[in-house]
Amino acid sequence: MKVIQNNYKDQSGQMLVVVVLILVVGITIALSLVSRSVTDIRLSTNTEQANRAFAAAEAGVEKALRDIAEGSYVGSSFSIGGSNVSYSIAPVSGDSYEPLEAVKKDEVIQVKLTGFSQGKKVYVYWDKQLSTGEVPAIVISLIYDDDTSGENIVMNKWAYDPTSTRTAQNGFISAGGGAEGYSYGQVIDIPFNDTSNEMYMRVRPVYGNAKFKFKTDLGNTLPTQGYEITSTGTSGSSERKVKVFKSEASLPSIFDYVLFS
Repeated sequence: MKVIQNNYKDQSGQMLVVVVLILVVGITIALSLVSRSVTDIRLSTNTEQANRAFAAAEAGVEKALRDIAEGSYVGSSFSIGGSNVSYSIAPVSGDSYEPLEAVKKDEVIQVKLTGFSQGKKVYVYWDKQLSTGEVPAIVISLIYDDDTSGENIVMNKWAYDPTSTRTAQNGFISAGGGAEGYSYGQVIDIPFNDTSNEMYMRVRPVYGNAKFKFKTDLGNTLPTQGYEITSTGTSGSSERKVKVFKSEASLPSIFDYVLFS
């Protein structure tokens, strides 16, 4: 009589090992998927909060512009759509004014000089926008009311060119060396003695784009040239900040050609 041996006796623990391995692999895959889902949700939330914060900061800029139009320059804070906004308005004045952006060729930058009188000076510094390109010359127009009546508008005009080969042809005044980090500079003397006049200096670069800086002589200050708006929007853990410069109202570039004609 044959005796059949039970060969499964030595394999009784292998099934448990297989089950454990399957469980480990399954849990690893599940944790990986959960981790990726959590990361995607976090990124999506952060992106949404960042967009909300930026939109809130832009809303602060719009509110500041409305405040300026209404004659208020204090700044404030408010909430919108679940986001918080805080903005400030800082007048840009002092003894110098340096616009952030270059002025394109044949465009005009306007500087307010109300309150200036005879004997005061304005230094105009300029340079090329880029290291390459044509060296710019400038045309300066000083516009004011000669008798405060609003009926006798006067315009004085100067033209300066640092390139000697051009001055022989265009008749511009030769410009000397600069300062304040700029290659060229020129001083303008205020020609009248009535501080009640509204006065504007308009500067137009020709031959090329130009960067500018305007400065007064010692002890004098320029009137407000505009307002720097800083707005901060916060949504959740995200914060976004927007800075804007709002210049004073300025006549378009074509005005110089019309008045000259």
